Amino acid sequence: MREQLNSKPFRYHAKLQKSLIEADVEFLLNEAESKALKQALEPVLSGREVWLRLPEIQMDDGASHSWVFLIKLRPGESRALLAHPDQTEWVGTLALEHHVMEKLIDKLDRRESCELKEFFGIRPPSNINVKFTQE
Repeated sequence: MREQLNSKPFRYHAKLQKSLIEADVEFLLNEAESKALKQALEPVLSGREVWLRLPEIQMDDGASHSWVFLIKLRPGESRALLAHPDQTEWVGTLALEHHVMEKLIDKLDRRESCELKEFFGIRPPSNINVKFTQE
């Protein structure tokens, strides 16, 4: 079974550094969104769910590109990947080691902002840094 977060859509913006083919994505989370994300990640961490699919979201600049984010456990090295399979579609996959997902859940629980690069090095094949900013 795959978990889907069914709270109101997350708001975020993305900056693409075209010369480096890297991206920074920032999720802006209010208290309810942070709590909902934490609760949705817990079954993934425990192994009861395979992954969490965040709801489809639009870029905050009004562009018609759709974004899908998947978060799952991954044994071995954590990775954060961004794919662009279609001209108007972007897919982000956060494949996180158990201890990295634990750290993310802890930060969400304490309502502290964080970036994935705090937890592991963003280097190839990873090509995206994700920030979770508490409002």
